[in-house]
Amino acid sequence: MTIRKRLSRTNTRILLFALLSLLVIGVFIIEIFEKTYLEQAINYVKLQDHSVELVDFLDEYQFSEDEIGTLGKKIRSYGHNFYIAKDRQRVSTDFSTKQLREMQYLDSYVTINEPADVFVWRTATMIFKSYETETGTYQVVALRNDENTRQINPNRETYRWLIPIFTAIGVLAIVIIVGISRYFSRKLENRIMEPIEKLIDAANRVEDGNFEEHVEYEGEEEFEKLCHSFNTMQDSLAAGVDRAEEYDKAKTEMIAGMSHDLRTPLTSIKGYIKGVKDGVANTPQKQEQYLDIAYQKACAMDVLLRKLSDFSKVETGNMPMEPVATDFGAFLQEMLDDNEQYLREKDVNVIFFVPEEKVITCIDHEQTKRVLRNIMENSMKYRCREQVLIRMNLIPNKESVILKITDDGEGVPEEKLPHLFEQFYRGDETRNSRIDGDGLGLYIAKRIIEQQGGSISASNHGGFCITIILPRVGEEQEQI
Repeated sequence: MTIRKRLSRTNTRILLFALLSLLVIGVFIIEIFEKTYLEQAINYVKLQDHSVELVDFLDEYQFSEDEIGTLGKKIRSYGHNFYIAKDRQRVSTDFSTKQLREMQYLDSYVTINEPADVFVWRTATMIFKSYETETGTYQVVALRNDENTRQINPNRETYRWLIPIFTAIGVLAIVIIVGISRYFSRKLENRIMEPIEKLIDAANRVEDGNFEEHVEYEGEEEFEKLCHSFNTMQDSLAAGVDRAEEYDKAKTEMIAGMSHDLRTPLTSIKGYIKGVKDGVANTPQKQEQYLDIAYQKACAMDVLLRKLSDFSKVETGNMPMEPVATDFGAFLQEMLDDNEQYLREKDVNVIFFVPEEKVITCIDHEQTKRVLRNIMENSMKYRCREQVLIRMNLIPNKESVILKITDDGEGVPEEKLPHLFEQFYRGDETRNSRIDGDGLGLYIAKRIIEQQGGSISASNHGGFCITIILPRVGEEQEQI
C-alpha cells in the first residue's frame, strides 16, 4: 500500500471514529433529555378541583387491607378510576386496557412515594400514592381522562421534531467535517509526497547513470535533511564511479605497459640465445657476454613478475605477514650490509644515521625488506646523475619510530605527490619516457606498511623523501 493511501485511510478511520463517538454521546444526551423532559412535562399542568381534593383525601386516608373495596369506591366518587397493587402485583382495578398502557408507560418514569404525587400525560391525570403495612407496600393509582386537563409546557409531539432535526444537523456536520478533513489531508499528503516523489525520480536518474542533477527541495526540515543526505550520497557514488573508471583505465594501461616490459626483455633474450645458437657469438668471450645479457633481462622479468604476484597477494589479503619485535636500527644496518655489493655496482651511496639507543618495533622482515628495496629502486630509476646519494635517518619517538629515506634527485612535482601511492600510478604519462615504471612498487609498499600498523608518505625535502612511521614497542619484547 502506498503512503498516500495509508495516510488517507488512517486519517479517515480516526475521523470516523471520533464522529461516531460524538454521535453516540449525542444519542445518549437525547435520551437523558427526553426522560428529563417527560418528568418535567408531567408536572406542569392545570388540575381540576376534584383531582386536588382526591390528593388531599389520599394523603389523609388511613389505609386498611380490609377496606380495599371501600377505597376503590371512594376514588370513583371523585371521578377517577383506581388501580391498587401490593408490591407492584395487581390486587384490584377498574382500569381499561388503554388506561393500563398509559399507567405502565408513566410507571417507568416515576417513583411512587408515600406523599401523593400527581402526574399528567396528555389528557390523563394520574395520582400515585403508596401505603406501608405489616404485610407489604400497597401502591394506589387514581387515573382520570379529561379534555379540560392541559399541559402548560409544549407537548411531546413538538419535542419529537427535535430528533430528526438534530439528526439532520449531525449528518450535515459530519459531511462538512469530513470534507474539511479530506481537504487538509490532501494538502498534508502533497507536502509529504512531494519530496518522496523527487527522491524516487532522483533514484531513477542515478540508476540510469545520471549523477549530475541534484534533488532540489525546500520545506519540512526532516525532508530537507533527507534530500541533502541523498545528494551527498549521489556525489559519493559519482566520485566512486569516476575512481572506478580511472582505476580501469590505469589497469588497462598498466597491463599494456607490463606486456611491453615483458615482451622487450623476452625478445632480447631470444635474440641473444639465437646468436649463441647460430654461431654469431663465435668466441667464448662473446658467448659469455650474450649469456650475461640474457640473464640480466631474465632477472628484470623476474622482478616484474614478483611485483605482480605481490600485488595480487596484497589485493586478496593473502600477503604473508609475521611481525616480530625487532631492533629496527640493527635490522636496517644488516640489510645495507647484505646489499653493499649490489649498491656499489649501481653507484648508490647510502648514508645511515642511526641513534645510539635501541629502537624496537614489530615488523615482518621479508616484507619490510621488500618495501625498502622498492623505495631505493625508485631513487635509482629516477636518478638525475650517475651516482646516487641516499640518506637514511632513523628517528625514535616515545610511541613511534620514524624512518626518512631521502635521495639527492630532483624530487617529484607537488601535484603528483598525493597520487604516488595509488594503484597503477606512473609519474610518466607516456611509454616513450626514458624511465620504465609499473605503478605498483609504492602502492605495495603502502599496503605492507599499513598492515604493520604504520603509515607512509612522500614529500620533497632536498630531493625525494619517503617517510615511514611504525609503532614503537618496549625492549622487553625484542626477539632478535
